Amino acid sequence: MTRRAHTKRLAIVLGGALVASLAVAQTPPPVMRFELGSGVAVVRCPMPPSAWEPPQCWQPEGFTFGRYGVLRLARSFARAPIEGPLHGRIFAAVPDNPSQLGAARMAPIVFTDDLGATWSESVWDPATGAGGLGAFTPLAIAIDPSSIRVVAVGEYARLWISSDGGASFVERRRGGQTYVAVETLGRAIVITDTDGRVWSTTDDGSSLRSVTSERGASITREEDAIVVRHRSRTVRIPPR
Repeated sequence: MTRRAHTKRLAIVLGGALVASLAVAQTPPPVMRFELGSGVAVVRCPMPPSAWEPPQCWQPEGFTFGRYGVLRLARSFARAPIEGPLHGRIFAAVPDNPSQLGAARMAPIVFTDDLGATWSESVWDPATGAGGLGAFTPLAIAIDPSSIRVVAVGEYARLWISSDGGASFVERRRGGQTYVAVETLGRAIVITDTDGRVWSTTDDGSSLRSVTSERGASITREEDAIVVRHRSRTVRIPPR
């Protein structure tokens, strides 16, 4: 979740497919639940939260955060398809994460293959820098359903790519608009910024092509294409 001017935007993804990207006024009705598939979900903490918990606090259903309590403050969750090569791996992006697994570093993305019984931290591109890492926490995560490629995007137009199923990420782009939603299919990556404008890349962010400069577009992943919808206009972007 990130705040810009007088709005808040929440991006939650499931298995690389955008579940919700919500730009709302400062006092919206709270979003209470996001499904992650096969009986797995995250739900908002009981309201009102305790004194130390902000309103975006989450609790798991069908899996566990284990001793990784910082997941209660996660900015996005994603799950790979159960039938895909990552077999339902669950990802979470966490802000200002002092390592809770014993490593002397900070890792914005953690993942589990056993419904939270154990968690692993991604190896993060050192170019990001350890100081002030929370500013670079991913706001959306997408997983290619037919491979082990994982894409993450976030503030200041940051784009990270993992070619090993999320075990490690390399920063491929930075600077400019904040990205709040992402889809990937093959080599195609489609990104939404805070204004609802949509961009695509097939070279891991080295270049971007504008799909629509109009605001308010949405993106979803279907079996054979990433679909961009804006009012009566629909654009289908195939895998590359």
